[in-house]
Amino acid sequence: PGKTGAYEIVSDKTAVYISMSFASFNDFFTNLEKEFSETNSKDYESYSNNIKKVEKFLKIDLKKDFFGWIGTEMAFIKLKPTANSKEDDIVVAINTQNINDAKSGMGNIMRQLKRRSPVKFETVQYNDYEINQMVIKGFFKMFFGKLFGKLEKPYFTFIGNYVVFSNTPSNLMDMIDDYTKGNVLVKE
Repeated sequence: PGKTGAYEIVSDKTAVYISMSFASFNDFFTNLEKEFSETNSKDYESYSNNIKKVEKFLKIDLKKDFFGWIGTEMAFIKLKPTANSKEDDIVVAINTQNINDAKSGMGNIMRQLKRRSPVKFETVQYNDYEINQMVIKGFFKMFFGKLFGKLEKPYFTFIGNYVVFSNTPSNLMDMIDDYTKGNVLVKE
């Protein structure tokens, strides 16, 4: 297990908080891929080919631009329902080894998406935080399976030392509001 800390940025209006921690994400992911390749070589080959296609199409290096900055924790969060929430509204907070590396890697992914995709998407400024949308359907499900399967074409922002993803910008706005006001789980 690794160090956890998402509770320092997660809204105190959280209904579900599941944290997965590891001493080294790179070691964890390498072991996971090795196990997958040994137990289900046909599906692993398909997975591996999909990774190569995404990297070739977007001209990115996922190990550097995405996996390279992941730190010691991934937290799955479900905020308490509000009048405008949907059943699939979720938040995923990913700890970074270095927030600047995460910003650089995510920036590169976003630049390449904009160059290669006909979809027009905007960056929204909200209380000095930038909210972007990653228009890659199934990105998280491809790597992390069903737990993150509902995170389709996620929006993301940077809070503290975390990259925070959600399938709705309103969840991120709620997280930002509560973080800036100090209404976080660590205070509970």
